[in-house]
Amino acid sequence: MMCPLHLPNNAASILERAYRGEANVTDIDDDKWLIYIIGNAPADAKELANLAMDHWQTVDESERDELSFLKPAVQTGTNLSLQNALDYHLHILERRLEGCEPRGEDEQQFYVFGFVALIRPDWRTHGVTAVHCDLDRGKWKVTQCSGIPIDKLGLEMTSLSFMDDYFDNIRPQYDDSDNTGEDNIGGPAPEGEWQFLLYVEGMMRSKAESLIHDFRGSPDWPMGESCLISKKWESSVEEIQEDFLLAYANFVRNPIIPANGQPSICKRHPSLFAIASGENLHSVKIVEMQWDQNIARSDEELQKVGRASRLTTHECDPASVVSTLKWLAADDQK
Repeated sequence: MMCPLHLPNNAASILERAYRGEANVTDIDDDKWLIYIIGNAPADAKELANLAMDHWQTVDESERDELSFLKPAVQTGTNLSLQNALDYHLHILERRLEGCEPRGEDEQQFYVFGFVALIRPDWRTHGVTAVHCDLDRGKWKVTQCSGIPIDKLGLEMTSLSFMDDYFDNIRPQYDDSDNTGEDNIGGPAPEGEWQFLLYVEGMMRSKAESLIHDFRGSPDWPMGESCLISKKWESSVEEIQEDFLLAYANFVRNPIIPANGQPSICKRHPSLFAIASGENLHSVKIVEMQWDQNIARSDEELQKVGRASRLTTHECDPASVVSTLKWLAADDQK
């Protein structure tokens, strides 16, 4: 049993800079996972790298080091702990971000968000440990996973470095029981938080979403937890009023996330929505619909209620859409 890992005080700022692409630290074509020897484990990093590469991809002996996805870390001293390895790894990442001249092979072409650790003397049969840092719901976390078989290492590690998978998907397949610390969990889930419909007219949805900042719409938030649910719409405001009531009623009756079939943990707001219109998005309409919120009606009746409902309209700049909607929703509950 290993101890839960913790992040140094400056880790979040270091990882955030790397995540945003500073100093060209995410050149995934050349990144190699460093292998650290932990405790009194045998110094078999080179053998591990070769064996894992043989299982993953057949290459000429002369090209193995160049094409391998792993490389041994150049360590000084013995009895390195997993926490020591994490601290060192973040330190060399910080040096790279600061533009320091590399002091050794470790600081060149290494995968920045994680590493492999050789912990057990029987690693050939019981596997190795991987450590990874992830942005999860706006909070950086570090987790570990042990018992990864050597013949699976290439597939699992390259799927992470090529961003084809998430460490959270890989860990449960092996032993991830040591992730019990505060730094091993992401930010809080938006349980019961409001979501708002965003109708997009005259532009691509992707463009509107890029201009309107939704902090819960970034990739580190699970699917279905965004603040805004965008819909492409090229019709009149009256038809938007009809659709809004139908969409709200359908969500309340069946609160399922369409993309994954999972129950939604968020609430859909019954009266507030936004309209982003025009190729050049200088402002966004925030609309509040006055109605009785009774969905025990047929679709035709809901459409009729929508058309007849009174609207109050506000305007705000694209960057303020989410904060304005949240402020109006909170004001409604007073």
